[in-house]
Amino acid sequence: RRVHGGQPPSFSNTMVENFSKERMADLQEGFELYDPERTGQLPIEQLPRVARACGANPTEAEIMEFLESFEDDFIDFTGFCEFVAEHTHEFTEAQLRKQFRVFDRNGTGKIVANELRHALTSIGDRLTNDEVDDLFQEVGVDKSGMLSFDEFVKLMARKS
Repeated sequence: RRVHGGQPPSFSNTMVENFSKERMADLQEGFELYDPERTGQLPIEQLPRVARACGANPTEAEIMEFLESFEDDFIDFTGFCEFVAEHTHEFTEAQLRKQFRVFDRNGTGKIVANELRHALTSIGDRLTNDEVDDLFQEVGVDKSGMLSFDEFVKLMARKS
């Protein structure tokens, strides 16, 4: 049983140091969900799933590159936090508004949830319909099947 306790050269502890206490608690909770016996170790094959559940958004290529370079069978909490920090990409409000306008063709400040669903399930790092359902349930889609910009920002924050 090999456990990775250090960090790959590309990781920066300063990235983790920028996490708030609340963010660290969220990461600990997510980590512990996949470490029910509290061993302090996560099987490396679970890393992508747990990291995404905790808000990281690594691409498939980034995951494959990391796993290929990773020689251990398990990763500890510190290594997990470093991976999440390295693969969490924040969006600025301007970037989100630009993305939103792609779907808000009429400039109403609302977008059709099903159009966004299609994009999320068919472009880039695709989500499953169940994952999109979960996101939509979390952020709230109105009775007419529309998302406002504020709801879109919440959705993208959960996705990223």
